[in-house]
Amino acid sequence: MSGVERLVIFGSWAARYHGRPGPQPNDVDLLVIGSPSRGDVYDAAERAERRLGISVNPVLRSVSAWESGGEGLLREIASGPTVVVEV
Repeated sequence: MSGVERLVIFGSWAARYHGRPGPQPNDVDLLVIGSPSRGDVYDAAERAERRLGISVNPVLRSVSAWESGGEGLLREIASGPTVVVEV
């Protein structure tokens, strides 16, 4: 998808992927870093939901926001388990 620099799965799905115990995830939290079209991101999330059978929750942030790490949510994501998806 045009404008995507990096995709990062975070939250319970990433935690289970890394072997942390807990309940089965009921969604996938996805950080989309870059400047893609918001509509394209949400369309792709809907397609992924249909394929996976669970909700996909995209969060969009710019490269500069991610690199600065100043936002609370981004600090939380960076400090927890993540799975970087090749784009």
